[in-house]
Amino acid sequence: MPTLFYRTIHRIKPMAQRGTAMCMGLLMLASPAVFATQQCNSNLYATAPDVRFIEVAGSQGAEVLDRLTNLVWQRCSLGQTWNNTSKHCSGTATAMTWTEALTQAKAQGGDYRLPNIKELQTLREQQCAYPSLNIVIFPDTPDSAQRSRYWSSSPYGFDMQSAWLMDMAQGDTAIASKAQSSSYVRAVRAKQYVAP
Repeated sequence: MPTLFYRTIHRIKPMAQRGTAMCMGLLMLASPAVFATQQCNSNLYATAPDVRFIEVAGSQGAEVLDRLTNLVWQRCSLGQTWNNTSKHCSGTATAMTWTEALTQAKAQGGDYRLPNIKELQTLREQQCAYPSLNIVIFPDTPDSAQRSRYWSSSPYGFDMQSAWLMDMAQGDTAIASKAQSSSYVRAVRAKQYVAP
């Protein structure tokens, strides 16, 4: 797994800085503690800074608007509940099959749905891994190397029995069987406009 993180850094670093990325990749191989807390490299450009997101009025902090994409995201994974006092998600994220994910995201009401893979990738914070997203905005996201995959609504074009998902630990995308795999869900909806 750490090799994937190295490749991610490698793609976005200029040629002169690749040695630093390689050292980071090797450090991650040697350090078991890397799975316990988020690892960030402040020398990289922040792709999902706090200022990009604002709390949605009336949501008590449970929803944020991404001002870059105009998408509204639930801050907690399905199965968790937002606690506005602690600014954290309580409970345990629920892993489910792809069909269950489609149904449960829609069941959130308010036009919520399962995001497509491109929408899900917009949450990726390239500075960080374990998880590879902004943990101030999206706290308590499962981030272990084995259990950090989130479903997208995007089916895999070469095998309609599979769908795209995103590994929140490192920000990579992958495919998985819709029926035989379980992954988490972060629901999304479009920004609602109020007529003047």
